[in-house]
Amino acid sequence: MLSDDTRQHTDFLIKSQLLSVVIQMVSRKNEDEANHYATETIDDSISLVDALKKLSASNFSNLTPHPCYVFLNYSPPPLLQRVDALQQY
Repeated sequence: MLSDDTRQHTDFLIKSQLLSVVIQMVSRKNEDEANHYATETIDDSISLVDALKKLSASNFSNLTPHPCYVFLNYSPPPLLQRVDALQQY
């Protein structure tokens, strides 16, 4: 049988991970809206794509992370997803 401390710790970890996923989903939605607004405002998605590529290269970003890892851990979407979305605007 688990001790009360262990059970509380486990409950906290589960709730924390679930909350983190929800917050990251909202953050990704906000990031997409911000990218859409930026491309509409400057009417030039190419400049934004170039800037994102430079940031990604300087930060050694993973261009093809596993979708499950993205869902659980990424706040903004990976670069390739952002570029695809920007090119659709």
